[in-house]
Amino acid sequence: MTITQKVELIYGQDYFGFVYLWYNRTALEMERQDYVKAGRHKRKKKCHPRIYVGCHYGSTNDGYVCSSSWMKAAYKRNPQNFVRRILYWQQTPDKKELLQVEQRWLNLIEKNELGTRFYNLSKTASMALTIDKNQRSEIGRKNWQDPEYRERGLSYLKTYDVKRRRNLSLVLKEKWKDPEYRAKRIASTQNEERNKKIGDAHRGQKHTKETKQRISEAAKKRDFSYLHSPEIIAKRAATWKGRKKKSWCRV
Repeated sequence: MTITQKVELIYGQDYFGFVYLWYNRTALEMERQDYVKAGRHKRKKKCHPRIYVGCHYGSTNDGYVCSSSWMKAAYKRNPQNFVRRILYWQQTPDKKELLQVEQRWLNLIEKNELGTRFYNLSKTASMALTIDKNQRSEIGRKNWQDPEYRERGLSYLKTYDVKRRRNLSLVLKEKWKDPEYRAKRIASTQNEERNKKIGDAHRGQKHTKETKQRISEAAKKRDFSYLHSPEIIAKRAATWKGRKKKSWCRV
């Protein structure tokens, strides 16, 4: 079989996964033209010629893009600019072998190219393919005990601007209108075993002085004036209308 021959591979028969490479063809073409142009007046790039290397245990037609939120955001903005190249076809249902091949490709990336030339931020192949959901939860809880890991996670949440939080709120409100979704969410909060695990995980934990100070400063910056608007007051009154008031007096 030559390189020019086009072969249709069948998922589950000819292959079970693949190692892939995404690149922005428009950005690469702009970069080539900038190299040709000499002088002070260089064109300002509106997109970056970054590359992403990853693997996927599944079909090429199942809509999977990648696991990088950075890469997915760029792809979502301009999907027509990106091209995927298959570097390796996994012909056996062995997930570990697929990860080993991905690791060999990641090893070719220089450390200073992570996050600059590549969308990849790490040279380590993800082991999520070989770990079930329960093991992932346990690993996540252990990682959260690491102060450096926790600080990275919190710093990422701080990058959510007001507009992004508002859009997320609107999406969740639309989901909440679905009776099936609402019933599922309510049922998950009433799971006694789940609530006991959460309680046991947080029992005995105390905030440090630095954490209390950060919480206090953040609370002072929040604007709670909307809670006293006529619309909110009317909505609160309608919610509590007809409910029997509880007496908190102790006899």
